[in-house]
Amino acid sequence: MTANKTVSTVERAEAALVSGDQDSAKVIVGVIAPTTNASTPQPEKKTYRLRLDLVKVGDAWKVSTLDFVS
Repeated sequence: MTANKTVSTVERAEAALVSGDQDSAKVIVGVIAPTTNASTPQPEKKTYRLRLDLVKVGDAWKVSTLDFVS
């Protein structure tokens, strides 16, 4: 990413809870990320869909699994 000079920012993100309880959750996240690199100086909007498994550790929520989905 550094050699290719890739820069990506988040323009929009949405999330939905699939299931959860007091100590864990499964969520789906959609992200639109304008991205540039050395060969593409004009931003291209990339869309990513992710499935995350979260677990509660103390007072914080941590990602235990992250998968890209199509």
